[in-house]
Formats: sequence, structure tokens, C-alpha cells
Amino acid sequence: MKNALGSPLLTDVFHGDRWDYFFSNSNVLLIFLLYFLPGMFLISLAFFISSFFVSAKPGVLAGIIAFFLLYAVSIGKGSISEPTEAIYNAFALSPFTGLAMSGSNMVLLESINNFGFGFANAGQTITYFKYTTFIIITVLETLFIFFLGIYLDQVWPTDLGIKKHPLFCFGKKYRSSDSKVSNDSMAEVKENFEELTEEQKMVLTDSSKTIQVKNLRKVYGNGKVAVHNLNLNMFENEIFALLGHNGAGKTTTISMISGLIPQTSGTINIAGFDTVNQYEDIKKITGVCPQLNPIYENLTCKEHLELYGNLKMKPGDKVNEEEIDKILRDIDLYEKKDYPAGKLSGGQKRKLCIGIAFIGGSKVILLDEPTSGMDTFARRYLWEMLKKYKKDRIIILCTHYMDEADFLGDRFGIMGEGKLITCGSSLFLKKRFGVGYDLTVVKENSEISSAKIESLIKQRVPA
Repeated sequence: MKNALGSPLLTDVFHGDRWDYFFSNSNVLLIFLLYFLPGMFLISLAFFISSFFVSAKPGVLAGIIAFFLLYAVSIGKGSISEPTEAIYNAFALSPFTGLAMSGSNMVLLESINNFGFGFANAGQTITYFKYTTFIIITVLETLFIFFLGIYLDQVWPTDLGIKKHPLFCFGKKYRSSDSKVSNDSMAEVKENFEELTEEQKMVLTDSSKTIQVKNLRKVYGNGKVAVHNLNLNMFENEIFALLGHNGAGKTTTISMISGLIPQTSGTINIAGFDTVNQYEDIKKITGVCPQLNPIYENLTCKEHLELYGNLKMKPGDKVNEEEIDKILRDIDLYEKKDYPAGKLSGGQKRKLCIGIAFIGGSKVILLDEPTSGMDTFARRYLWEMLKKYKKDRIIILCTHYMDEADFLGDRFGIMGEGKLITCGSSLFLKKRFGVGYDLTVVKENSEISSAKIESLIKQRVPA
């Protein structure tokens, strides 16, 4: 404390051997509140400022500016030639000025024949200021800024997260954007998009078993259109593979579905919930494995699953030990159960992220390049695990590995320049875009008729 504070005055105040030298006759609680309340104000102020920023640098800069502006008030107080209690109360709106005036009064009474500062003096006007005024103003400001920060964190638009209506406290909600399929996307449906089966059309009527994306669009602040009017349906008990080159819009689409970033227009219906107005319900049933590992180096694998699993559970419920052990076995990390996650290899961290996505009974799973950094054996092991876990779940898989997509995917969507180019099953895509196979037949005798061979091939392999 002595080295941190540095001030000679405060060093004397808090030095254990000389406590009887300073403030020996003043009330300890009042001295404690003198420093504790401004500290709580600064914490609330930091929370308030953080509502406006998603990155650290501008937030830190804004905090420093706010600090010096509040401190500058105490400098302006010195220019008052004819002070009154009302003027000093106005200056006390800055907690630093209130702290300085209250502390000055404490020192004044302590220095007069060791009179000391107690509760009897808290309500007295000393040099145009009351200690109780400092307490009331600082407490009210702290509470006001804290709750204002909570409110702005819910409604202030930023690049991350889905925000609520400014009047959400009164039950107001944003209206969903127009979800009609655009003409641009309809023009390509017949040619490059596989028609849904009758079974899929029936499932589509039950929104609790599907993810329905309609006319989804994302435009960033710089004017770049990342996703153009995307229309997509994904079903329960299937793995939907979302493919495309870097910058095609896959991660942006996944981020909008997961609620990491807001959509500019369009609707996303996840298991019957709308992302704009029912995002809190969606978070309870969704598991995400992002490109970057959300790993805490000092937590063990078990503690990670407990942390993320309990976040998805209802209040009072906790993820059970059996589910944690089952997940760890299925991702081949059971032997690393109590091992710090920071010491895992890159591939093992990806396995842990996949386990985090599935823990807590998540019904909707979003996997963004889950097997990147894994060796061939580990990838194959995870493939079997995903095949087993797709029952009663909706899984979206983003990957650059075509063999992985072909093995896992039940249906495929290929994106390019923010648009959905094609969508369908593996067989449909190969038939629609594939160049076919080359079959070489060598006849032992040139006199054998080629017509019979062609007839046999066409019979076995229909065109």
C-alpha cells in the first residue's frame, strides 16, 4: 500500500507504526467511505464507458479523458472567490472534488487539538461543505451510472451482439425484417438448388426442428456487403456443410446465426425462436465452436465443460459429472480431464472447443472449421463422434476440407461473394456440377463387339 500510493501524506496515514499520528481521533468507517465510494464510482464509470466500445484501445482512451475531466473540476474550484455551500455542492458532482473537500475537513478537525472527525461532524457544514453531502452525491451518482451502463449495454448498437429495443423495459421489441424471398435468389432456385423432399417440406412446417434463414443480409459500417439476401433451410438430424473460399461470407453467416453480430436485414428462425427478439432463449440451446479457441489457460478441461455447460442450464441446475465424462471420452480427452487447457496442443484445444459446443444438451451446434490443426487420425475420430451426435440436433459445419464435408455432410451449401451459389445433397451437386468419371476398358480381343460392352455399362451405370 505504501509503495503503491506514493504520497507522503497517505503514507503517514496508512503506515502501521504511525496510525496514531494521523486520524487517530477520527472515525475509521468515515475514513474508509472517503476512499471506498470514489473507487466504486470509478468502477461504475468504467462499466458505463465499456458499453460504447468493443475494443480495448478506444475504451481506455475514453476512460482516461473522463478521469481527467472529472479531476479538472477540482482545479476549477480553486478559482471561486466567494464560495457558498450551494456552489461547493455543485462542484461535489465530481467525486474527486467531493473527496478533496471532505478529506480537507477531516484533516482540519484532526489538526485542531486532536478533536477528530466523527459521526457528529458528518452533518455539520465545515468550510461550506458537509460530509453527508459527499456520501449522498457519490452513492447516487454511482448507482445511476451503474444502472445506465447496464441499460446501454443492452441497447447501444455495436458491431458485436444483438441489441434490444430502447424501450425493452416496457415490453417493446424490434419488428422482424421482411422475410420474403428476394427475386435475385429465386432466379437460381430451379437450376442450382435441389428441391426439398416431401419429408423435408413436412419438417419445415415444424419450426422447432429447423433453422430457417430468409432474405438475410449483412452490410458493415464501411459499406461492404458481406452477405446478400441469403435464403437457407437446415433440418434436425442432419449435418449441413457450409462451404466456400475465404471471404465468401461463411463466418459472417455463422456469426449472425449465433448472435455474435447483428444482421442488417432479414430473419433467422432457430428452433422456433427469432434471433432479434428471442435471443436469450436461443443462447440456452446453442453451442458454438468458433475459429478462435475460447480457452482459459489456467482452467482444466473439466472446468471448461462445467463453466460453459452451467451457463446454458436453467438457474439452479448444473451440468452433471456423467455428461462431462461422456463428452471427454467422445472427444478423446478423458485422460486430460484435470489437465490445464493452456498446456494442451493445438489439436487438443480444438477438441475441447467441440466438447464445449455440445455440453449442456445443446440442440443447435455451429462448428466453424472445427478440425483445423488436427492430424488425420484425430480428424477421423472426431468425424465419427459428429456422426453419432447429430441425432436430434441441427449441426452447421464450416470447413475447407472437401473430404470432411463429403463424409459428414447430409446437405451442402456453397457460398461465394456473400451469395448462396448452390445447395443440395452430395449426389445432386455431383450430378449438377461434376464432370463424371473416366472408365477405361481394355478388350483382350479386338474382334469382340464394343456394342455389348457399352450396353452392359449403361445397364449398370445409368446416364
